Amino acid sequence: MNLALFDIDGTLSDTAGHYDDVYVSVVAKHLGVTIDTDWGAYPHASDSAVVSELFRRHRGRDPVAEEARAVHDEYVARLRQASVEGRAVRGARDALRRLDSTDGWFVAIATGNWEAPGQLKLRDAGFPDDYPIGSADDHESREGLMERGVEKAAAHYGVSAFDRVVYVGDAYWDIVATRNLGLPFVGVAVDGDVARLQRLGASHVLEHFEDYPGFLDALQSATPPLTIS
Repeated sequence: MNLALFDIDGTLSDTAGHYDDVYVSVVAKHLGVTIDTDWGAYPHASDSAVVSELFRRHRGRDPVAEEARAVHDEYVARLRQASVEGRAVRGARDALRRLDSTDGWFVAIATGNWEAPGQLKLRDAGFPDDYPIGSADDHESREGLMERGVEKAAAHYGVSAFDRVVYVGDAYWDIVATRNLGLPFVGVAVDGDVARLQRLGASHVLEHFEDYPGFLDALQSATPPLTIS
């Protein structure tokens, strides 16, 4: 039994900009500062980790649970009020539908989003929003939320353990996390810069999912990212 574990932003959905704008607006409102949107500059690229780090930088302490929850709840409320027509990466919806029916493969999500915004992004882009999901609600680090995604998938599908777990993502922090966990990685370079992920050690990089046999082959043969000196 194999598991394909997917990121959302830049991997399945190609419309992160609007959601980022809402997140930045809400966090800035609660902290009263303009925030750095270079997500790679934070210790962990996740909704919860960014909020925690910004509180440490600007308040000198971690947020209390009520403060973090207030940011989360307003962000989710603003997204639900917005009318967003999400855009799926080419071929992604069909690829997940076909993978769901491919013998021996299961589908789950592991995203740096909190779970509710992640589900909204999936829904807006036309994906089912009921996949098991490891999220920033589960852990601030990419490694931690990936591990929770695998655990949740095993419980959801009634599997004691998976023979193979492959992460499908697009960002530098995805490469780092899969390397740290020893997980095979398939890169998605929607911007066409395939060489960027290859330079970071990805064995397989796609620009889209329209070639389903090619995508399935990548899942079956991908390796953990190489360590690049």
